[in-house]
Amino acid sequence: MNFKYILKITSLLKPSGMALLVALFALLIGFQGKSQVSIDSLTTIFTNENNSDSLRFSAINTFYVNYSNSLPDSALLLSDYHFKLAHKSNSITEKSKALNEKALSFFILGNYEGSIKTLEKALEIRQEMNDSIGIASLYSNIGTIYRELEKYQEAVRYYTLSLGILNEKSTQFTNQADLLNNIGLIYRDIGMFDLALDYLNQALGVYQKEGVLEETGNIWLNIGAVYFEKGEISQSIQYYSKALKILQETNNRYSEGECYHQFSRLYQHNNQIDSALFFINKSLEINIAFENTELILIDNVLKAELLVNSDLQTATQLGESVLDQATKIANKSIKADVYHLLYTCYKQLKQDKLALEMLENYVYYNDSVLIDKNKITIVREAIQSEFEFKLFNQKVENEKKQAQLKVSQVKRIYTLVFIGFSLLLVILFVARTRINKHRSDRAILLHEIEQLKSKGSPVTALQPATFQLDRNNIEKQIGKELNETDWKVLNILLEDPVIANKTLAEKAFMSVDGIGSSLRRMYTAFDIKESKYMKISLLMEAIKLSTKAT
Repeated sequence: MNFKYILKITSLLKPSGMALLVALFALLIGFQGKSQVSIDSLTTIFTNENNSDSLRFSAINTFYVNYSNSLPDSALLLSDYHFKLAHKSNSITEKSKALNEKALSFFILGNYEGSIKTLEKALEIRQEMNDSIGIASLYSNIGTIYRELEKYQEAVRYYTLSLGILNEKSTQFTNQADLLNNIGLIYRDIGMFDLALDYLNQALGVYQKEGVLEETGNIWLNIGAVYFEKGEISQSIQYYSKALKILQETNNRYSEGECYHQFSRLYQHNNQIDSALFFINKSLEINIAFENTELILIDNVLKAELLVNSDLQTATQLGESVLDQATKIANKSIKADVYHLLYTCYKQLKQDKLALEMLENYVYYNDSVLIDKNKITIVREAIQSEFEFKLFNQKVENEKKQAQLKVSQVKRIYTLVFIGFSLLLVILFVARTRINKHRSDRAILLHEIEQLKSKGSPVTALQPATFQLDRNNIEKQIGKELNETDWKVLNILLEDPVIANKTLAEKAFMSVDGIGSSLRRMYTAFDIKESKYMKISLLMEAIKLSTKAT
């Protein structure tokens, strides 16, 4: 692109606007190769003030279609120019389009808060225009961001509102397909894979029928991910391969990066580490270019996992680097993954103290990740949103259709209640299964802790049923006598290291406050550091001191 194209629009912008165009030029000038002529051509059109506004807006929107997914920084800057041009031209529609594209760029770059705020501004414009289809589209986009933030209740509510409007107003079936795809992704997120495939395959059928190639690339990727979660690896490879081909052809770099990441996970599952490393490096290359911090961290955790068996030192260093950055973000899932990774690394390096610390942190964050995500509320939200939409439709219908509409609504409500009840039963079953799995995982983790304790203690051969604490030896080691209350509490802990304070109080025939006071005295006497597992640490120290030679 020639610099003269930027100079032509200085009369439209204030000094800050000129800086924006210079920044846009800097980003575009580096994008060379087969796409340069197309970018230059579009820029020539939308920066030429002699062209009609409609032609300039058409060029800008064509740029978005071709380059938003591969040049989000450029699209972000262009959206500001687009909005200023729309304001000057007094085009409300183009203002909304500019805000929507700005939100998309924010989303690709990982700025979800900025994306939601921008879409809310666009929504205000569409509501002033009374544009039902535009409102539905924005609802869908907002729902997608909430899904990315794992706020499933909000996501379902916005998807349902959008689908309701489109079913009534739209004749563009790809819009409904987008919603079917998004709802399918929600069901994938909560582990209802068969239902997810049903929605995704419906969307795929519409995309193919309508010939929307760009969207079809993402749908192949989504279906492949569901098959991977179901353990159907050959099907997953087939769909990923189709997705990658289309995503590369349409220059959808953002989704291409996700596809590389999924390929890496797949080859990790097949224990094809070299192939997995190849694809995770491809994914990292794209996400680093986008400067998407969370996706970079996720990629680096997977890369470190792949290196553990071949290059433990590099894997450990990479994990430590991720941990340093992960503490600055709110994503608990990333934190849980990196703590588990470092636990594995430190355990193999025989650094038991660090391994125990990582394991404790992993248990903490993994507990948070596995907390039930109120899936029953999701179903309730979906039914409630659908019901509210039907009430809205009822108000706008004329009196001649009231009776017929009322009967239709009653049937729909009963259908929704039936579907909702069925979904509720399925979700309750899934939730119970996950709770049982969580309990099993916690038992395994406690066993791992006991293994680590035994490595640092000379009592590895002792069994809990026969081992007795040596009171005299302990008192000599800590330099003070234990009162009868503390001694009783310590022996109850020997039987059950993770006992709750309330249960401990009942066994010791004491109040909960009394138990707390006793534990605090012993934490001080035994010099126990602050942690989430202080009772376990107290017992470990007591066993060590009990068996230590005087």
